[in-house]
Amino acid sequence: MNNHRFLSAQYVFTNNGKPLRNGIVEVNENNRIVNVIDTNGEIQEIPRLEFYNGVIVPGFVNAHCHLELSFMKGALTQGTGLQGFVSEFIRKRSVLKSKPEALELADKIMYNNGIVAVGDISNDETSIAVKKNHRIFYHTFCEVFDLLKPSDSIITNANELLKSYTIQGLSASITPHAPYTVSSDLFKQIAGFANNRSAIISVHNQESEAENELFENKTGCLFETLSEMGIDFTDLHSTGRSSLQTYLPLWPKESNILLIHNTFTRKEDIEFATNYSDNIFWVLCPGSNLFIEGSLPDAGMFYLEGCKVAIGTDSLASNDRLSVLAELQILSRHFTYLPFDILLEWATINGAKALHMQHIFGSLENGKTPGINLIENFNFRDMRLTNDSKIKRLV
Repeated sequence: MNNHRFLSAQYVFTNNGKPLRNGIVEVNENNRIVNVIDTNGEIQEIPRLEFYNGVIVPGFVNAHCHLELSFMKGALTQGTGLQGFVSEFIRKRSVLKSKPEALELADKIMYNNGIVAVGDISNDETSIAVKKNHRIFYHTFCEVFDLLKPSDSIITNANELLKSYTIQGLSASITPHAPYTVSSDLFKQIAGFANNRSAIISVHNQESEAENELFENKTGCLFETLSEMGIDFTDLHSTGRSSLQTYLPLWPKESNILLIHNTFTRKEDIEFATNYSDNIFWVLCPGSNLFIEGSLPDAGMFYLEGCKVAIGTDSLASNDRLSVLAELQILSRHFTYLPFDILLEWATINGAKALHMQHIFGSLENGKTPGINLIENFNFRDMRLTNDSKIKRLV
């Protein structure tokens, strides 16, 4: 008891019931929650009580990041659209040298920004050293694409990369890059892997309108670019349906499926996905979307449709901050009717569920070690974030 801390603020949002006015969270020396006290709004005199001005919330979950691209911060041009971004990315990544210290700094930034868990995309082993640190829980998505290479060799290499992470005790699975860079054969192999291991899948989804044009009509700038590279569209990419409705039926319904970006997802796509599986998570990365396309996904539509939404930052190649709070501030400014408690669920418990880590993260409950954040400069009158809201990590 001597080493226990008692944390309180004007409101405590637990994600397990109503917000507690002047509530208290008791944590032990291992940062495990041992008690959540509803004071009925009355400040209680408890020895060593730490009272903060703001709202206390669980640690954030960053459901989509590319830690290994941290060395590309500031290297790419904003507002070029997905095609321009990818072209510049490919050109400059081959020139710029990866820097381990950039990954370490990015990990430190996320930790200081109250992030406790990350769904991270990896194409190689460069992030293993940082992830072994274990200050942040990482689930690594070993990303593959095969339009210019045989899928059998790709999946073999992916399995080797997977072993590099799992042999270090790190959580990992194999995942496709995007529907336009993965053949139906490789999609099926990834689905078989996921089905056999109850693995999590992540895919960049409908990040540009050109993606839907490619699948529906075999037109648009993405179709033209890939055709010039010699890609054959007689297989997966000729269904006449949207990209999501084309590839989703190839995947096991039992696996958690993280759909990333969804900038140009339509209501009928949401309905299709909802009818297909109960394990769909829609991951929004608004900062990156504004950087690349200058557009945002219709967060209000996802809210009104009752979708399980999670939040990602994407990488420092397409974002100047690795802050879940900053992503929430963007959504709060552009979709003013989104309640704060819903945004908080998106940033915490939904991401934890997506990564199969809800038993540890996502809510302030006895027995959990979810991390505890303080949001300062909060608008208590309207119960909203402000442009000046800041994060302080308490646990």
